[in-house]
Parts: sequence; structure tokens; C-alpha cells
Amino acid sequence: MGSVISIGEIQRWLDTQKLNLPAEIDEDLVQGLLEQVRAALAKRYDVNRMLTWTNPDNTPELIRNTISLLYAARMRKKLYAEEVDNLDRYAEEIENMGFDLLGGLLDGTLVLIDSDIDDTYEDPSPSFYPSDKQEAPVRAPGTDVGGPGWYSDEDYPDARRFTMGKVF
Repeated sequence: MGSVISIGEIQRWLDTQKLNLPAEIDEDLVQGLLEQVRAALAKRYDVNRMLTWTNPDNTPELIRNTISLLYAARMRKKLYAEEVDNLDRYAEEIENMGFDLLGGLLDGTLVLIDSDIDDTYEDPSPSFYPSDKQEAPVRAPGTDVGGPGWYSDEDYPDARRFTMGKVF
């Protein structure tokens, strides 16, 4: 089974004098990181489409960068875990970079430009009715709310109602 990232993509985040990775990639670690990335992005992207990310050719570059950053951070943390009492700051920094990329994909500040994924995003902010772009029904005097007697703006142009962007 091929990997979605290469040793070269991981090694570019690491100083070879401090950590030179072996020629063989830890496929289990890559698959675990890929699953974490898919799980994080499942709220926003089509899961079936993400399941096609099986090699570097069909995996978006931003996803490969994210996994490479997380892989490099894990390797540094593993190497220095028992030798140093405090945290490896660089490992923390590159791990945070990976998580920042994921966060950007989730909140819409980053998009997958080298992918054919539908990256449309619906803002979860509340919407209000009526807005200035919608025709709002107004109640005619003496009628029940929602029943017969509801008319458009043209029928009662001077009716009191909420409008956006206007001062009463």
C-alpha cells in the first residue's frame, strides 16, 4: 500500500543534523494521521471524496503538508521525549502549524485549491427573516397572523415592519 506523503515531504520540516528520518515511512502512523485529518474535516467535506485520498497524486497538497507537519512533530517528540524534561518547542510549533491548517480548512479561511472537492461553505451564523432582500408579508388590519389577509409590501407600502439598514 502506498503512502499519501513521502519521506522528503516530512524531512523538509526537520533539520537533518537533529533528525534524519529512515528511508522507510511508518505507514501505520501516516494512516492514523490521515484518519485524524479526515475525521476533523468530515464536518465540512464529503467523506466519500476524502476516502479517495490514497496516494500523493489524488491527495490535495495542503492535506499532505498537514500530515507531514504532524508526522514530523510526532517523530521529534518521540526522539526527545526521554532525553529532555521540557517540551520540544520546535515539535510543538510544527504540530501547531498542522492543526492551524486543519482549523483554517474547517472555518473556511483556507480552501483546497488543487482538488475537485466542492468547497462551498454555508455560514452557520443565524439568518433573519425578513431581510432587505426578501419580500416580507405584512398583516392587514383585523386579520389573524399567518391567515388570510397577509399581503406584500406593494399592498401596504407604509406598514410598520422591521427593515435592515434603516433607521426608524
